[in-house]
Amino acid sequence: MKINHEALCIELRRWASVTKREMVAAEISRFYFELGGGDLPLYPLDAPGATHNNMQNIFRWLDSGSRKAREKIEALRPAILKALEYRRSGSVSYRVARANKEFAKAVSAALLDSPSIEKEIGEAISALHALQKRPVYGNYCRA
Repeated sequence: MKINHEALCIELRRWASVTKREMVAAEISRFYFELGGGDLPLYPLDAPGATHNNMQNIFRWLDSGSRKAREKIEALRPAILKALEYRRSGSVSYRVARANKEFAKAVSAALLDSPSIEKEIGEAISALHALQKRPVYGNYCRA
């Protein structure tokens, strides 16, 4: 399922409303460069002033209705989706849902006497261990 442009912008604004724009931009920028970067005027996070400059650019594009700004957000889409996924993976509800899914897969493997039972049990145990961990959002904000 592809998230449309407007929904993506709404989700980014919602995220920025509960944290800081700088953190949102830092996470997007981090994933942008991890995924190989590109031609957008963004800077690696270790560059002087990068967090502020990247935040200004990203939110300027987000708030603009121009075709060029929309194209820039679309070019950032893979990094934005990675950043959103990373953010959600720290939430308790996400970790509980993942643990339930992995537990169900392990039970199914046991009932079917599947050769993948050890793998499924290992993944279920890992998901259960993840429930006790507090979320950590990159190097920019510690929960």
